[in-house]
Amino acid sequence: MNAVESGGPEDTVQKAIRYIETYYSSNITVKAVSEAIYTSSSYLHKIFLQHVGKTPYQYIMDIRHMKAKSMLETADISIEEIARQCGFVNSAHFSSAFKQKEGISPLVYRKSLA
Repeated sequence: MNAVESGGPEDTVQKAIRYIETYYSSNITVKAVSEAIYTSSSYLHKIFLQHVGKTPYQYIMDIRHMKAKSMLETADISIEEIARQCGFVNSAHFSSAFKQKEGISPLVYRKSLA
C-alpha cells in the first residue's frame, strides 16, 4: 500500500508527525520514520516540506528543542539527562543545536530563568 492508497499526502504527513511526536526521544531518523509509515524518505521529505513548511529532520529537531527547552524551565535534572531524554546523540550535540536556535547555551538559558 502506498501513500495514495492510504489517504494521500496529508494522511502520510499526519502519520509521520504522530510517529515523530511519539518517538522523538529515541534516536529516530527520517529513514526510520519513512519505514514506519511505509513510504520512501524522498517522498516523505517532499510532502512534509510542502505541507509543514520544513523537512522531517527539521521537525524532529524542533520537537526535541521544544521539549528540551520546557525541561530546562521546569525540571531539576542535568543538561546531559535532558539531552538524553530528548533524543540528542549527546550533550554536546544538544548544546550545539540549542545554541544555534536560541543564541545561548542551555546552561546560560537555564541560569537566565533563575
